[in-house]
Amino acid sequence: MSGRSRSEPFWERTYGETDADTFGPPAEEVLALIPRLSAGASVLDLGVKEVTRRGGWNVHAVFTDRLPQPPDLAPLVLCPFPQGALTKAYEDWAIELAESYILEDEHPGGIRHCHAIDEIVARRP
Repeated sequence: MSGRSRSEPFWERTYGETDADTFGPPAEEVLALIPRLSAGASVLDLGVKEVTRRGGWNVHAVFTDRLPQPPDLAPLVLCPFPQGALTKAYEDWAIELAESYILEDEHPGGIRHCHAIDEIVARRP
């Protein structure tokens, strides 16, 4: 663990660590919220929309179920978003961008696979 302060966002801790695993276990902050969620809840139920001020923006990019998860990621991406779920979740906001696409990805070591991705940029009215 780096010497970063607890006042920094939790994801900042891994950027300075060369041995950090981006697809590692959920952060402690996420684990602490799980007992407060109802059965079948999604990440959007964590209140992202509700805490955004009027006129504020939400920007998301998520893996979707449009394609099967690549074999090397299947154990890590257990519940991809249903394609179109972001757009539906923000239908009451001004949607500036909503895209679905396939990303052909290549990682160090020659690992290649495709990701189905939905992106949204939405502004709270």
